[in-house]
Amino acid sequence: MSLSTSSTFAPPISSARASAVILGANRSVPQGAGTTITWTATPCGGRGPYEYKWLLYNGSEWDVVKNWSEANTFRWTPVFANPRYRVAVWVRGAGSSVDDFDATTEAAFAIDEVSGLAPFAPAAMSPGTSAPVQPVSTVTLAANPSPPQPVGTTIDWTASATGGGAGRQYKWFVYDGSRWKVASSWSTSDTLRWTPLRPNPRYRIAVWARSAGSITDYFEACAEVEFAVNE
Repeated sequence: MSLSTSSTFAPPISSARASAVILGANRSVPQGAGTTITWTATPCGGRGPYEYKWLLYNGSEWDVVKNWSEANTFRWTPVFANPRYRVAVWVRGAGSSVDDFDATTEAAFAIDEVSGLAPFAPAAMSPGTSAPVQPVSTVTLAANPSPPQPVGTTIDWTASATGGGAGRQYKWFVYDGSRWKVASSWSTSDTLRWTPLRPNPRYRIAVWARSAGSITDYFEACAEVEFAVNE
């Protein structure tokens, strides 16, 4: 899923909005075609009942596989081998009817012809060894202080990732309501200090995460969060 605007609607900030979502699978990668994988989404912040929308990437395009509902689980049985599958979930808080997320995350999942025969492709190597590491499976974002905040306030963002080995890497982005800009390129720093200089109810912060040793300019897991800045 690329970092691009999908809606020009600016939803109001309220305590009902989820601030993050964690995505987990009951099986590790890779698995064989025909294996059923159960995905579970765990929202953070906001107020329930939450609603979820599930999407699947096949290596070239995204498809909605389960539209908005209160089901925080998704059972997926891939029929074909594909090292580039990705599963994503959108979450929105109580009372929202906007077809957009309060928080989102996604995870890569490789499917082999026969389960367990091939490592995730492309596989990063553990620093100083020839052993491949598993990809980053999830990443979440937290802000201190929480939104909304006035112009000139310094906000400390922290990314919390699972998988990817020691030395996993992060790339940070800021969305100003019309376009995304790189705020910090790939490094092992899981924090970003951001001081917005203009009011904007539609700022978004995003982080990409990749495995230790990876040199691919793309994420294995990503997350983004909206952050309103007032006068």
